[in-house]
Amino acid sequence: MFTSPFVKLRVTYKPMKIIGLDFGTKYIGISISDMQQKMAFPRGKAEQNKLIPEVKKLILEEDVELVVLGKPTNLKGQNTAMTNQVEEFKASLEKQISVPVQFYDERLTSKIVDRSLSSMNVNTRKRRELKDTLEATQILQSFLDQKNARK
Repeated sequence: MFTSPFVKLRVTYKPMKIIGLDFGTKYIGISISDMQQKMAFPRGKAEQNKLIPEVKKLILEEDVELVVLGKPTNLKGQNTAMTNQVEEFKASLEKQISVPVQFYDERLTSKIVDRSLSSMNVNTRKRRELKDTLEATQILQSFLDQKNARK
């Protein structure tokens, strides 16, 4: 093998974003991180049957390296009826996109979002409208906080 002293290989790391998803029976909340993977931002919600094209588009347009999917469990960390649906959804999603999908514990996410919206005096109709997206944002922010705390 020939190596030249004149050729140097430069490897650079380009920071990439992370998508957060909150699975619901009708809608799936979507959030996305910044490039530094410090902050999560709401991105909207999609119906289940329209989610895959939306996620594929985000992966390409936003330089996404990972999808974080909230995994529903009860307070003891045990699987629930919804857990099986989410596991099936994760398997399907992994087959259709080009980045890994990772579970993240979503316990108490709904409570945190509900209390935040309540403390801001957001009416019930608006809460229902925002809930999926804000839960996805809470899941992703918790994931980012834990990830960055380990550094």
